[in-house]
Amino acid sequence: MGNLNETEKWEENIYQLETSDPVLGGADGISNRAPRQLANRTKWLKKKTEEAAQSLAEHVRSRNHPDATLTAKGFTQLSSATNSTSETLAATPKAVKAAYDLAAGKAPASHTHPWSQITGVPAASLTAKGTVQLSSATDSQSETEAATPKAVKIAYDLARGKYTAQDATTTRKGIVQLSSAINSSSETLAATPKAVKAAYDLAAGKAPASHTHPWSQITGVPAASLTAKGTVQLSSATDSQSETEAATPKAVKIAYDLARGKYTAQDATTTRKGIVQLSSAINSSSETLAATPKAVKAAYDLAAGKAPASHTHPWSQITGVPAASLTAKGTVQLSSATDSQSETEAATPKAVKAAYDLAAGKAPVSHTHPWSQITGVPAASLTAKGTVQLSSAINSTSEILAATPKAVKAAYDLANGKQPADATLTALAGLATAADRLPYFTGADRAELATLTAIGRAIIAKGSIKDVLNYLGLGEGSALPVGVPVPWPTATPPAGWLKCDGRAFTKEQYPVLARVYPTLRLPDLRGEFIRG
Repeated sequence: MGNLNETEKWEENIYQLETSDPVLGGADGISNRAPRQLANRTKWLKKKTEEAAQSLAEHVRSRNHPDATLTAKGFTQLSSATNSTSETLAATPKAVKAAYDLAAGKAPASHTHPWSQITGVPAASLTAKGTVQLSSATDSQSETEAATPKAVKIAYDLARGKYTAQDATTTRKGIVQLSSAINSSSETLAATPKAVKAAYDLAAGKAPASHTHPWSQITGVPAASLTAKGTVQLSSATDSQSETEAATPKAVKIAYDLARGKYTAQDATTTRKGIVQLSSAINSSSETLAATPKAVKAAYDLAAGKAPASHTHPWSQITGVPAASLTAKGTVQLSSATDSQSETEAATPKAVKAAYDLAAGKAPVSHTHPWSQITGVPAASLTAKGTVQLSSAINSTSEILAATPKAVKAAYDLANGKQPADATLTALAGLATAADRLPYFTGADRAELATLTAIGRAIIAKGSIKDVLNYLGLGEGSALPVGVPVPWPTATPPAGWLKCDGRAFTKEQYPVLARVYPTLRLPDLRGEFIRG
């Protein structure tokens, strides 16, 4: 890791890194451009500051003005700094105001905090203070809870019932202990006449609260000095070096007139020494006035009366402490109960241990059992799940056994070894047969059932075509008109008849039939049947 090369020059602009800029280091890397420009400015400013300081020092030496100190008057430079420890600069009202405003913005030495600003509150114990849970029990041995007034009252009432005499207080009569002490603040002891006499004699020998003294009775009056207040002798001398006398207005006027005629001093600023006007204001932002010790003391005293930035509070100063809930932090009451449904209390280690010990004695979420530990297992049925016994039988009608793969394979192999089912027979097998029902085909391998009437049964019972024709009255000499459809039990029509299968015919071959069916096409009656 190297250092940036700094150049003593003023950079007009500082480069701003863009989101699209690559991360590139090195002397000319884009990531170092802005730091290098700032470093150049800093070096340039440092040189200018040093030059200005040197010029000012030479100017001060050339004028040979006396500098002000803590013990002597003189020219002083103003400063608006609030972090300087200098005793040769004069603070401006701006600096005093900054200090005063800072102090005014601090918390008073005596103040309160809402609970939301209190962090890290410890739990109380026998060795440390902290938050504590209350308990109204009178038989508890807990050392982590605090007794409520209710518990104290129960204990107090029990003790009070043991003895009938009551102690005297400032609000009731009772037995009392005597005391001759004259420095006690007790309100439960009674003063003896000896103590009263001692207090009376002391008061009788004292001066009244409102009294005066002639000067001759004032002793030990200190003389004023640079470090202490006291009486002082006046002096009008202008050449005295005494530090124990006070100058009269006459001496001051002589010195003032002399100084006024000697030199027209320049005003002090924050960059040069000079004469300055004092100010005791604590809210001024002037940089041309000098703050008096009174102003500094006011700011200092205000700051001294404030609480430090890092400070603590006794519990009595903590207000608005919230109770803990599921949605907010706060103080909480402990509970060792293992059957509570409270959402406002906190479990003690004792309760957690009880729950942990109970859980530790239970089976894990993921665990197994030997079959011997499984009880009450139901048997499987057609309506309920359960255990089931296997069977390899292929002739069983049981509904409570389960077939093994062996039995399934045997049934499959048996079915697989049979001749494939005929489509026509399958179609007929799918019909629900019954009395007086006659199967017929509606298409390829598609069958239906028709109702067989008494006439149909009679025609089927005939032994020959002639008998059928005679039964229908179509025998020799029949007057049945040409073109009337007539059912026939066989696939081949008798001589002189045509099938009604929708076929075409010619007028030349069947001229009479053409008059009945002028379209020269027979009706297609396949699939139709006689009803009645």
